[in-house]
Amino acid sequence: MTARPAMPSQPQLHWSDAAFHWDRYGPPLRPAPEDIRAMEALVRGMPAPRVLMLGVTPEIATMGWPAGTRLHAVDRSRPMLERVWPGDLAHRSSERGDWLELRWGEVRYDVIIGDGIFPLLAYPGECRALVAGIRRGLADGGIFVTRHFLQAPRREAPAAVFADLLGKRIGSFDAFKMRLAMAMQDDAATGVRVGDVFAAWEDAPLDRGALLAATGWPSGTLETIRPWAGKDARLAFASEEEMASLMGEVFDALPPRVGRYELAERCPVVGYRPRPQG
Repeated sequence: MTARPAMPSQPQLHWSDAAFHWDRYGPPLRPAPEDIRAMEALVRGMPAPRVLMLGVTPEIATMGWPAGTRLHAVDRSRPMLERVWPGDLAHRSSERGDWLELRWGEVRYDVIIGDGIFPLLAYPGECRALVAGIRRGLADGGIFVTRHFLQAPRREAPAAVFADLLGKRIGSFDAFKMRLAMAMQDDAATGVRVGDVFAAWEDAPLDRGALLAATGWPSGTLETIRPWAGKDARLAFASEEEMASLMGEVFDALPPRVGRYELAERCPVVGYRPRPQG
């Protein structure tokens, strides 16, 4: 499959800068070992599958794939490819490209997989376009596997998120960032500008030194939100119902697999079987 280069006029996704902080990230922003085990279970026993990976999540690239797997990854961010991708091998390759510009259908894959991919796209239009493309690129007996980032069933207020942070009721800064971004989103159709999330953090009247001391987080932890500063890129967190409706247009969902880490209930791993195309 060949991808056209990403359009330079589009806002750069924050992952281009996040690549430089990648080693500091953890769940829920990166998949936990239990998420990887869930993904491995969904593809276990497939005979030498041909795999398309959306993004370059290293935990997925290096997980326990079936014997004979051939995996190809696509990501629009050069820094992610250069700094995060674990490297090309005889059975594993990568290229830079935009998922919405892929020539879907040139190759039929047994597995298409990606971690937290939908919030990076505009809802519902771009999400629907990607779902349709995945269906065209997936073999009838194949499976699409993803870990969703879903809006809370009842949206939080940003003030409540900050209150939990100061009250030591949030275990990781990554969980805080996700909760704050979701709380600042009015609805999935408008999403939330990541620069506004950073501004809310920057303007908050809190003692960052005291926060680090109270939580025991490493000194560089708070810098992991800085890549969002001034960025016009938006995140769009669909609800469970919205995502089920969108995926249900062409896929049948398998039972979700939910981990035990903080915010895992908002990040289920789900496998989708394609309905036969007419």
